[in-house]
Amino acid sequence: MTLVPRVTSATYAYELTGDGNADLRQFELTAAAGAWKESQVFLSYVHSQSMGNLNEFSNYLANFPPP
Repeated sequence: MTLVPRVTSATYAYELTGDGNADLRQFELTAAAGAWKESQVFLSYVHSQSMGNLNEFSNYLANFPPP
């Protein structure tokens, strides 16, 4: 959801719309290897990337720095 300012000749209002979006892409690879019965090695690699088109709160609430 996004918050969009709407200005008409009589009013100024914020409209809540449902046109925001967010995308997430993730790749995960896991492998296990063991040379002896008593020992094993596990390897794991994760890569993720996300992008969103949503409102920032500083546009509407104030210009506070992020926590």
